[in-house]
Amino acid sequence: MGKTAEELLAEHLNQDPLEYALEQFQIWTEASEALSKNKSYEITSGAGSTRKLTRANADEVMKWYNYWKSKVEELNNGKSSLAPKFHTVQTGGKR
Repeated sequence: MGKTAEELLAEHLNQDPLEYALEQFQIWTEASEALSKNKSYEITSGAGSTRKLTRANADEVMKWYNYWKSKVEELNNGKSSLAPKFHTVQTGGKR
């Protein structure tokens, strides 16, 4: 199977595809949070250009949020790395 566009881009940027997807997910999460508070959000591209998002862009923001969330889960072999991790720790005492 060939590489995805995200994998090729991450490779070009000398970055792990999962790390890249997590960074993108973080950007769109922050954008979503800002818009939910009726604030605007600016995204700066690697080329130095900026784009201002407002509530009028809410549908697009949610589209990219969901896209990058699914990419993170896909690259993490179907396991979400977005949820908190809990570990069971046994302490002394009766079982």
